[in-house]
Amino acid sequence: MSIQLQDVGMAFPLYKAPLETISALMKKGKCISCGRNQRNLFELSQNDFLVDSCKKCAEPVGLQIGWPDEKPVPSTCERCATVNHWPKGRPREGIAVCYDCLRAGRAAMAHETEVGHLDLEHSLRGLADFGAPEVASREQLRTTILETYDDASTRIGVRLPKELLMEMMRTPRHMALQREYWPYHCKGFMAYLGHWKQKDFHRQSPGSGKKWFGAHMPPGEAWEDMWEWLEGDVGLSYVFQCQKCGEYRVFVDSD
Repeated sequence: MSIQLQDVGMAFPLYKAPLETISALMKKGKCISCGRNQRNLFELSQNDFLVDSCKKCAEPVGLQIGWPDEKPVPSTCERCATVNHWPKGRPREGIAVCYDCLRAGRAAMAHETEVGHLDLEHSLRGLADFGAPEVASREQLRTTILETYDDASTRIGVRLPKELLMEMMRTPRHMALQREYWPYHCKGFMAYLGHWKQKDFHRQSPGSGKKWFGAHMPPGEAWEDMWEWLEGDVGLSYVFQCQKCGEYRVFVDSD
């Protein structure tokens, strides 16, 4: 039986799927931020950040987890320009944060979205890194060039409201066979509903579940083949819903 997030005292505006769909969920352990022993913690990866107080002025500063076998990258306080280092003795592997600390902004989780890659460093500047120009154009979002490479190609940043990006930073990642692809609709990120099987689509649209599935897949996808993947171990579906207009989106990937 699926456990709903509200049943364990957790609520996320952008995550409406059952507890077991959360990626790298730690059933019990000690929160790296508050130090309390907790149930259902969120394990952090190399692109995530812990948020500490600046050692000089106490302004919140994000410290990137990074790769455990590499030296931590220091962070500069935007208020006083003090360089803050990862605290000595604090581990960077197998660490997790509790729900309260994640929602309070004492940690920030990176995400892959339709607009671009989200991390704390760029989110604080109101940007999605490695942005998708075609999505920015479709959604009428402003872009900026973050880097120009030797071959004249560029890395694009897409401008989004800071509060929208910070909400994603306080949302857990969902399990995926390959990677996330969090969609954007009606000037906001859609809410994740979970992995659906064929029976779930039939429940959504009695008598025409397959047709409903195809109608909400991205244009040009071989969705009839993907439909067959859902009842085996070949593929997973990821279902999202717009919080403003109620529109659904379905994505499928495979091993």
